[in-house]
Amino acid sequence: FIDRDYVGLWQGVPSIGDHGEIALDDVWLEQAPSPLSIKTALALPSFRRQEVTLRTRIQNLAGQRGPAVLQFDFLRDGATTSFKKDVVLDGSAEQLLSFTAAWANPVLWNVEYPRVYDMTATLTMADGAVADKLGPQTFGFRECWVEDGEIRINGQKARLRMWTSPGLNRLRYYYGHPEAIDQYVAHIREMNYDSVRFDPIRKTSQVAWTDYLEACNRQGLYNLFPMPPYEDEDLTIYRREVERYLERYGNHPTIIMWYTDFNTCSYSWNQDPAKLNDTDYDPLNKRQPRQRARTAEKVMRALDGSRELFQHAGGNSGKIFTSMNYQSFGTPLQEQEDWPRQWAEKHTQPLMVVESAFPYPMQFWHFDDAKLGSLATEHAARYFGDVAYERETLPIPNANNWLVSPYANWAPNMQALSAMLYSRVPKAWRAYDMSALGDFPGGRDMHHVARTYDAHTVVYKLDDAVKTPGLKPERKNHWSETQRHLLTDYSQPDYLHDVVRDAFAPLLVFLGGEPEDFSNKDHAYYAGESFRKSVVVVNDHVEPKTLSFRWELRVDGETPPASSGAFTATVPSGGIAKLPIALTAPAVYKRTTAELRLVALQDGALHKEDQMALQFFPARRQPDFRAAIAGVYDPAGKTTAMLNKAGFPFRSVSTLDEVRACRLLIIGQNALSQTSPELLKQVENAGLIDNGLKILIFEQQPCKLGNLVFESPSYRNAFVRRPNSPYLAGLAEPDFSNWRGWSDTVPAFVLSAESTPHYPRSKWKCGNGGIVSGHVIRKPSYGNFSTIVDSGFNLMFASLMELRRGHGLILFCQLDVTSRFGVDPAATRLVDNMLSEMAKPFVPVGPQRVQYLGNEESEKILQRLGMIYRRGNPDRLWELNHDQVIIIGKDPVPAEKTEELRKTLANSNRAIIALPDAPLELLPGAMQRGTHQLFKARVPKDDPLFAGIPDADLYFREARELPVLTTAPDWVVATEPKLFAKLDRPASAIVVFNLVPEGIDGLWNQEKVARVWSAIFNNMNIGLGKDLQLFTASRMRHNTIATDGADSSDAWSPYVDTLDFYDGDAFHNW
Repeated sequence: FIDRDYVGLWQGVPSIGDHGEIALDDVWLEQAPSPLSIKTALALPSFRRQEVTLRTRIQNLAGQRGPAVLQFDFLRDGATTSFKKDVVLDGSAEQLLSFTAAWANPVLWNVEYPRVYDMTATLTMADGAVADKLGPQTFGFRECWVEDGEIRINGQKARLRMWTSPGLNRLRYYYGHPEAIDQYVAHIREMNYDSVRFDPIRKTSQVAWTDYLEACNRQGLYNLFPMPPYEDEDLTIYRREVERYLERYGNHPTIIMWYTDFNTCSYSWNQDPAKLNDTDYDPLNKRQPRQRARTAEKVMRALDGSRELFQHAGGNSGKIFTSMNYQSFGTPLQEQEDWPRQWAEKHTQPLMVVESAFPYPMQFWHFDDAKLGSLATEHAARYFGDVAYERETLPIPNANNWLVSPYANWAPNMQALSAMLYSRVPKAWRAYDMSALGDFPGGRDMHHVARTYDAHTVVYKLDDAVKTPGLKPERKNHWSETQRHLLTDYSQPDYLHDVVRDAFAPLLVFLGGEPEDFSNKDHAYYAGESFRKSVVVVNDHVEPKTLSFRWELRVDGETPPASSGAFTATVPSGGIAKLPIALTAPAVYKRTTAELRLVALQDGALHKEDQMALQFFPARRQPDFRAAIAGVYDPAGKTTAMLNKAGFPFRSVSTLDEVRACRLLIIGQNALSQTSPELLKQVENAGLIDNGLKILIFEQQPCKLGNLVFESPSYRNAFVRRPNSPYLAGLAEPDFSNWRGWSDTVPAFVLSAESTPHYPRSKWKCGNGGIVSGHVIRKPSYGNFSTIVDSGFNLMFASLMELRRGHGLILFCQLDVTSRFGVDPAATRLVDNMLSEMAKPFVPVGPQRVQYLGNEESEKILQRLGMIYRRGNPDRLWELNHDQVIIIGKDPVPAEKTEELRKTLANSNRAIIALPDAPLELLPGAMQRGTHQLFKARVPKDDPLFAGIPDADLYFREARELPVLTTAPDWVVATEPKLFAKLDRPASAIVVFNLVPEGIDGLWNQEKVARVWSAIFNNMNIGLGKDLQLFTASRMRHNTIATDGADSSDAWSPYVDTLDFYDGDAFHNW
């Protein structure tokens, strides 16, 4: 038999996926003891009314009339509860009989105590003869409803931890087999989900549905189940369809809710955190779908009062606010955590995220062109820094959307990102009391938590039972997709198994911020400062839980804890507790690391451990600023207030002469805009910077400044790129994350557009807490820029950056320090360091003298860099030693001068740079070039030539043949492989460049290689960017906006001409 018409095939055969397939089902022969038979028996309990509604559908083909008795029996543990009703048969071929009976003390069914009855229905005639008996069927007494903005099950508050990617349609011929279905359900329970949002109704077989529901009934698993959607058909016909559907599935206690439709009522704002409690919004384009869904809901509510109903991802359409909420890596992680916060503060509807993911697999991929592959490494860098590139093991393609290799480790950055999201976002949402959280990781079955094999046989067992539902013929070696498919082996837990279990534990315990602000990530405190943390407990059990807690504050280097404590707490069923831990920062005399440790015990056994890293700073001691001669240009006034608070002496300046009288010019927060202030134009045109003026520029919004590219990503993490910088004295990398207080550089709350596509989705914001860099600058490709602190997607952005220009020095501070001075110890120390260093009278000595020997082709890259150099004369090679750096390009001298050049270079004590086409045989060191297949290279650490270059800039994604040194002395210092190398000499060095920016294609690669070139030259104090204009540039944003009507096509840019403006911080809702 064919249980559904084909609606499509896969590779010419019936599909196991989203189409019809061959299955034995829905057609059978029955034998009854009499012409009267009970076709269906349904029991619908009510906990609130302590009663049960009982209904049967009688088939009466003989048209018998007269009195009869309908009896329902519920058997459990040897005891029977019975309900009888005298009925009258009216002779109809089909008759519905229904009555309601009181049931005072039923044994209740729930997910933790799935206590069921065996239910039978018996029809007895007036003469005592049994006409028919149906059953036994499984029955559980439970009721689900919404009350006071909460989901209630049997009167208790419930929060649902949902698996919403069950994929039973794909797996039903293996795990759907009656002898295997228990494994399927048991594994869902093992992962600590207590609910399943079952797949929506499609034109597919319902094979294994009943077996699955029975397994859920027995093991205890809630199901949110689809009902037939209303599609404007005749209401009488539709009601009959819904009745039949209810009679088939309605006895299963596992089904606690019906959903009326699949996303037909969805609208953009149901994903915006500011609209999750908006019950009045009525989108015009969703009125017809809402009317249909509400019609379906009305029909089902009239039939079944034991269950709640909702519209799937329908926003405020029903009694439950529902959202399908997939968030991208561009959504700041802190704001992902705080997404339900505004709802939690005030709401009337429960909040159900029917689908989310941590992340959905396609979030790893390039949004504009998935064929470009995974961007997991680039995204991981925003959270983990340069280590993301070090741990990447394979070139692109290194992962599959739907399958993890059973033969190798999962792509490490994908795993790290998923683990991070699971460890933070679901826990926060649960602690915000989210009513239902649906996890839809998108992969096939649970490939991310257990070993999964591709093209595996899905035939569970060979047998001769041809009249049973299932795959026929059950041949294990058949080639069809129907018999070979992805299959997960639950006996082999893998990858994220423990992480997911922990995120969805029914008794969740973790360390949080202050009880009133548990998601706060404050971690730095002054000595003697009092502060609080919290133990967050979320109890999803049906019973109260008592836990004993022990905590201690461990300061690094000290044996006894600085402080400790213990307490016990009982959290009621459905309750959430945020239990305070009062702490005082110990006395310290330098930056000191510490750890808050928590142990939670239940019944004397370990339940959970957690840790929180902290840093303690000595009280601020004001630096000696008396030598400062500083002027401040600060129209907004915020930086002026900060400087006064810091005790820094300054004068406000408004004229060029006033600036001339200063050694340091401080440009205040948001002093710049799309047009440069006239004063700053005068400063640049007067040559003050090149002649030794220092400029400290505090946080700017996207503005017209040196053709620099600004972005506004609200980063909470930044990474130290030059740890020896005096600006960072007394600070370490952990100090550049989650700063205390709220940033004032970007809006705290932004409402997204009312109507927006999935991609690029209009962005929302829900808070500024913890922001380290609200606005950042894309790292320039060219110029004497030194990135000191970087951040963001692909580590492409600078949060703190220095520019040396002649004798001048400009420090760009895009770290949000202005509002954090005196609040966050790290931000405060950073400001003190910057003011102290910039106030010193020392200025750069200027760039080294450079001479170039080579042809015009090799020279083009030097010109594009804006390098300051002079061309050498092959006839006057002795003049090479008149300069400090010698650059050798292709064809540096005529053939007859080769030997003379070799001897000159061998005897020279000047630094020598060999460009990619330079003849290495003329240089000391016997170095040779070749090619090597690679997709990344590692930068030497703690070497001054390579300072400030992250591994990110030598991560090229795809494998390719690139030029490297294949022969070099063992003591050469080089990237690995040797794309760039340095051979140290007693008073100088030989530096070899093998890769030119134009010599590599692919995403961001030319930009990265150009940055490496500039960084090496800058570290050698070679003058670059001679055409750079800071305040007099004609463009605001590279290649995008011309200002003042100027033709800026020929203006010098600090970026490569192939700059890729892909938005790594984009929002994409899937």
